[in-house]
Amino acid sequence: MRVWGSPQDVKLSPDGRTFYVANRFLPKLGASGVQMIDARTLQLVGFIRTRLDAHGLYVSWSTQELYVTNHAGGAITVVSFASHRIVATWPVPGTPDMGGVSPDGRIL
Repeated sequence: MRVWGSPQDVKLSPDGRTFYVANRFLPKLGASGVQMIDARTLQLVGFIRTRLDAHGLYVSWSTQELYVTNHAGGAITVVSFASHRIVATWPVPGTPDMGGVSPDGRIL
């Protein structure tokens, strides 16, 4: 597996097929985002560009979405596991870092 840049967090997709790696900065792309790694072959299969400094990864309570905290980007990026695409970007004050989802799924 080749994960380059500055990886911060990793989560396995609910179906167990893909690792998602939050990467603060990827020099080759000049971007921040989430690398997708095939869990069986450990090969890079995709990249989702987010706001600056992708930092923490959290699976939604419904397991349909992945929340990505963008530490220097002042936002949370919401990625659909089904489409591997960004479905929302929530601006937040300050610098969102590590965290979690409450057991009832109501608080991030």
